[in-house]
Amino acid sequence: MDVTGTTGTAWRNGELVGDFILRGGRRATARGREVEHVEIRFLDFVDVDVRRALTAIERRQRLSAPLIVDLNLRNGTKLSNCEIAGFWGGSMGERWYGISLDLDLIPS
Repeated sequence: MDVTGTTGTAWRNGELVGDFILRGGRRATARGREVEHVEIRFLDFVDVDVRRALTAIERRQRLSAPLIVDLNLRNGTKLSNCEIAGFWGGSMGERWYGISLDLDLIPS
C-alpha cells in the first residue's frame, strides 16, 4: 500500500496543527519481507508548539514527551495517536518527518 500524495489536517490535543501530505507506505524488500516507512510534510502553517518539537526532532534532540498527532485525511478517515519521531529532510529544503500510523486503517 502506498500513501504517497494523501493529504489532510493534523490535530494535537484538539488544536489544529496544520495541513499535511504523506509519502511512503508498505513494500516488500528483496527478500520478500514487508516493511513500512511513511513520512509527513507540513504545508505552510504549523502550530508554534509543534514547530518547536519538529525543530528538536530535526536536531536529533530527545523530546520530553512523544510528539503525537491525530490525522484527519481528506477522504474522511481519522487516524489517532500517530507519533512523529524522525527527520529525513528532502530536496529544495523540504522537511519530511517519519511518522508511525496504522496503514491498515487507510482504505485503498
